[in-house]
Amino acid sequence: MYFDHHLFLWGLSVTLSLVPIFEVEAQLIPDNTLGKENSLVNSVDSLSKKIEGGAIRGSNLFHSFKEFNINNGKSVYFNNPNLIKNILTRITGSNSSRIFGTLGVNGNANLFLINPNGIIFGENAKLDMGGSFIGSTANSLKFSDGTEFNAINPSNNSILTINIPLGLQYGANPGNIELQQGKSAPELQVANSKSLALIGGDIKVNGGKIAGPSGGIDLLAVQNGEVSFVDINGKFKFETPEDINYRNIEILNKSNIDASGNSGGGIQLKGKNITITDSSQITTNTLGNGSGESLNITATELLTINYSGLFTDVEEEATGSGSDLIINSKRLLITDESFISSSTYGLGDTGNFKIKAQEIQITDRSFLYALVVGNARGNGGNLTVETNSLELYDGGQIAAATSGKGTAGNMEIKANTIKLVGYDQSSDTPIKSGLFTSAVRQDGQGGNLNVTANQLIISDEATINASNFFSNDPENLQGTAGTGAAGNININSPFILLENQSIITANANAGDKGNINIQSQNLQLRQQSIISTNAKNSADGGNINIDTNTLLGLEDSDITANSEGSFGGRVIINANGILGTQFRQELTSQSDITATSSLGASFSGVVDINTISVDPNSGLVELPETFVDSTQKITSRCAASAGNNFVMRGRGGNPANPNDLFNGSTMITQLFDLIPTQDIVLNHNSRTQANKGMNRKNNQIIEATGWIVDSDGNTELVAEVPRNSQRYSGFNSIYCKKVGKRG
Repeated sequence: MYFDHHLFLWGLSVTLSLVPIFEVEAQLIPDNTLGKENSLVNSVDSLSKKIEGGAIRGSNLFHSFKEFNINNGKSVYFNNPNLIKNILTRITGSNSSRIFGTLGVNGNANLFLINPNGIIFGENAKLDMGGSFIGSTANSLKFSDGTEFNAINPSNNSILTINIPLGLQYGANPGNIELQQGKSAPELQVANSKSLALIGGDIKVNGGKIAGPSGGIDLLAVQNGEVSFVDINGKFKFETPEDINYRNIEILNKSNIDASGNSGGGIQLKGKNITITDSSQITTNTLGNGSGESLNITATELLTINYSGLFTDVEEEATGSGSDLIINSKRLLITDESFISSSTYGLGDTGNFKIKAQEIQITDRSFLYALVVGNARGNGGNLTVETNSLELYDGGQIAAATSGKGTAGNMEIKANTIKLVGYDQSSDTPIKSGLFTSAVRQDGQGGNLNVTANQLIISDEATINASNFFSNDPENLQGTAGTGAAGNININSPFILLENQSIITANANAGDKGNINIQSQNLQLRQQSIISTNAKNSADGGNINIDTNTLLGLEDSDITANSEGSFGGRVIINANGILGTQFRQELTSQSDITATSSLGASFSGVVDINTISVDPNSGLVELPETFVDSTQKITSRCAASAGNNFVMRGRGGNPANPNDLFNGSTMITQLFDLIPTQDIVLNHNSRTQANKGMNRKNNQIIEATGWIVDSDGNTELVAEVPRNSQRYSGFNSIYCKKVGKRG
């Protein structure tokens, strides 16, 4: 292939000629909006410049520039007059600011750099100042007296104020803020206990470091609203209103955001979609005796953490307390060996770990840990998760456990649906998905694990573990079991399913027993799944308490509170029905419920199973062996040849007594059953008087002997034609015998 070197050199020269001037010479161009108090740019040497002048109002120093850029390897410092606390700098031109060198302040004043068109920190960008730094793409800076220092519509110096700044006003399309990594990475760091805030549209940290030891770091991606702040001894606290809109934040390419120090500082991220990926880290560890603040991440849509980490740990030898770790997101995805830790390696206690999201998915050997590690004597913090859906797959874990001498914190999970599925086998050591408050390696005490859900599914060897054993070494073959008290497990869920060798365990090694309490409506164990509070060595078996409507145990699934060196535990089951499993004296290849001891039957525990007993014969009536002969219940009075007719009319039945009249309003009041019953006392009001003098038995049926015709021409059968009286004056009567004689 022909290559024209001349053409190449010509193209290169054109390219170099098109490089913007900020690559060759610093662009620091003041505007004329401050009148006689305009900013002044003076050269110190060939590599550095000093910014002087500006408008002083009280403790505020105002600067205004049309362009503000710092070239690679160059430095620009603001002069810091006495008594000045805030240096407020706006850029009123139409271009973003590019900081590729050092931006500093000759003093301890706070520096505000406001450019609505955006700010880019290049490969060699650095900060050098004694105060805090706020980089913003707001339209204006607001003050307590209602005035504004506006970069979109700059005004004259008459509006400049001595009042303190208290807010940043953002429009519909604020500029973006970006850290760009080239041959080297940008390093933005402020002094101890100071703030570093980047507040703009989209924020992208593409490599590099943002640091504020024991201070505050804020990354807020916002639009259409005001971000308020307050200065507390040189460290700023930023807040956003509920109605503000958010943009996106990306942290990638091994980026490092760090507020670690004597006490862990405060870190805040707020955005719509927040992505932390490519071995990036956000850290605020406690290194000394201070009390940590918090790492707080809020994503209104999706927070993704991929092959990256969040840390609020207490380091070795540190005596201070750790920072809280707080995550709020609509959806939370933690994947690809990500690690989120609020743990202690030292003498201090950890902070608390709180997660709230509508959907949470943790996969691929990713961990949420609140641990007591190594020789740590500090205690673990509590870990709380609130969500609609929690899914842990392929080695995803949530743990509030101890492998040191300190006590593990408690874990509380509240969800609509929880799914713990499978394990990861990508290395020699399989990692099971699950929830853990274990106490392993040393004598630290395990924490309590509380689960509340409408549906809990544990499948494919996943686990809930509050035991003294690692889930991949339940027999302690590697000698890693702990000797402290095992934790307790409390589960409240209408539907619980364990399938395919899944486990709920609070097994003890040598310390105090762990207990399992389950409240459910439908508890199912399938395919060699286990609920156990077994014990080794001198530990007693723990207790298992189950309250459920139905308990199903199939395919060699067991409920056990056995002991290998002491007393067995106690298993209490209250259920309406138990299917497929039963109490046995020892484990078998079937589904068993046991509380045995290897020391013999006298050391066995107690299995107490309470079910509702139903006798299928209860409530039934025994029928007589012989039936009543119905022919004995009928009296023959008229011959069949007498030409009789039988007509049923009306809505009722025959009268209670054959001697009574059938007038259409009398209902059937007694039926003769196959089973004799007590006589029923009937109340026919005044009509009972018509039955006086009748000595026939109640169960005797009398054949009709005649009929009567009422005044309307209706014919009715009667057992006996009554005498004429005023009561029956409307009836004409005929005797059956008389009819027979006519034949």
